[in-house]
Amino acid sequence: MGQSSFAVVTLFTNHMDAWVVTAVISLTALIIHNQLSPRSLLLLVAMAGLCWFGFALNDFYDAPFDALDEKKADSNFFVHFPGIAKYGKALFLSSGVLLVFAFLPFGLRGVAVLFLLFGVAWAYSAPPLRVKSRPGWDLLMHVTFVESFPFAATLFILQLPWMGVDFFAVCLLMMVSLAAQLEQQARDFEVDSQCEQNFTITVGLSTTQRLLKIITAMTILLVIIGAISGVIPAPFIPFFVIGAPSFLHRFVRRPSQPRSERLVNVSVITGGVYAAVLLFVNVFG
Repeated sequence: MGQSSFAVVTLFTNHMDAWVVTAVISLTALIIHNQLSPRSLLLLVAMAGLCWFGFALNDFYDAPFDALDEKKADSNFFVHFPGIAKYGKALFLSSGVLLVFAFLPFGLRGVAVLFLLFGVAWAYSAPPLRVKSRPGWDLLMHVTFVESFPFAATLFILQLPWMGVDFFAVCLLMMVSLAAQLEQQARDFEVDSQCEQNFTITVGLSTTQRLLKIITAMTILLVIIGAISGVIPAPFIPFFVIGAPSFLHRFVRRPSQPRSERLVNVSVITGGVYAAVLLFVNVFG
């Protein structure tokens, strides 16, 4: 594989954990509402593509900061390929046009969601707003738009009625998203404190670590209540079993030890495979 081909593959597989999770979340909403169809699966792909766009845009604006740290630089495409970074704005413009065509079949609602997320992605990552560097707002953006939004947006775009399980799912996903962002800020604390400002830098690493454990414990409790009460449909309980090792690792690792990226990746891959099984069963079963 040539360098240019490798660069393209790397670009579109970057942050696969994020856009796979987005696809799984959107698929969950579709299965709950029995809305699997070629049209709805197109929406799933479009939502995953929009997630990729947001994370890639964040990497583009983070490249000067990530280059200061070897580990963060390894996961930033634009640090590895500075030649392509020169054409970053053209890349995002062309990707944005493709996303417009992907969301057009869903009418005004689809286009409205798309442009809302375009604005959110820009405001979060790019100057002058760069909300990710504004303590409190950084967490609010993640809670609202990272994991809970794909579920809610799927219902909104397809004009599906909200049920009790939907409200439960959105609340749960908001907590999962908050915990994930706190965990990431704790992991990057030393590097970010040199050139950034965020919630964890403001309140301190130890406070964030305690808050992470509290939110994780609340999330686990909520899942247990949901499973016992039957609010969580039985086919979706395995997702929480798959994610349990990553959650429990937060309680047993040393304060100075970051999250296990291998454990996270295994959970995402396993969850993606199980989601594919659910899709197959619901389409052909």
